[in-house]
This record gives sequence, C-alpha cells and structure tokens, in this order.
Amino acid sequence: MMRQLTMLAAAFLIGAVMFSSCKKDDVFNVKRNLIDNNWELTTVEADQITQSMFEFMLALVNMKYDFKSDGSYVLTQSVLGFPVKTEGTWSISDDATELTIDDDTSLIIEATDEVLKIGPNDAIMGNVDEDDEIEDDTDYVIVFEAVK
Repeated sequence: MMRQLTMLAAAFLIGAVMFSSCKKDDVFNVKRNLIDNNWELTTVEADQITQSMFEFMLALVNMKYDFKSDGSYVLTQSVLGFPVKTEGTWSISDDATELTIDDDTSLIIEATDEVLKIGPNDAIMGNVDEDDEIEDDTDYVIVFEAVK
C-alpha cells in the first residue's frame, strides 16, 4: 500500500511539473510569435452586419502592430493614405490565454507564427453603439496575419 501511494505521488508530481513546464512553453511561444513578426489586421470574424462594417473600415485603414520584447508596441496605420504612428504597451497573461493592449484585455483564440486571433478589444477596434457608448456585448474575432 505504501509503495502504491509513493508511485501515485511520484506520478502526480511528474505530471504537475510537466503541466507547469508546458504552460511556461505556451507563454514563451506566444510571446516569441508576437515579437518575431509584425502583425497586420486583415479581417474580423463576426456576424454578417458586423463583418461588413469592419471590412468597410479596413478598406480605409491599414493597421500593423510591431510588438517589442520590452512590452511596448508600435502601431503603424495608414488612414486614407496618411501615415499615423502610435506607441503603447502590451502583455500576455501568465497562462498565455489573454493579450492586453493598452490596458484592454482580449482572449487569445489562436496564436501561431502566421495568425493571431483575439477576441474583442476596444483599444484596437472600439465597440461604439449609436449613442457613442462602448458596448460590452460585442462578439467578434480580430484576425491578424504575420508580415515577414
């Protein structure tokens, strides 16, 4: 009985260490992917009305993010052909499930070396209703593609 408990405890400990190390790897990989590439906002996945609205906006505005290893970023935009640069801060949650840009946090849906998909983020897209109030219930996915 004691030997079985020892084996069970050892298996649990090994599993916990492996799980912990996988989480650290996930955070490292997400950060590395963000830092190693520039990210162009290419589309928004949403219902048809919301998607049409954002596609119209994206036809007028080109947005590229350059995430830096020090937690800063540079956003280069072309608004109707006029260049605009903005700087800010970003971070990844300890479990690599959330991306925070300028104090606005989004769920990370996918983060590879080619695609970054995040949930709604007011810092990037804004969620303004007809009364110019920020909506809390907007549901869409912001899609970035890596620019190499």
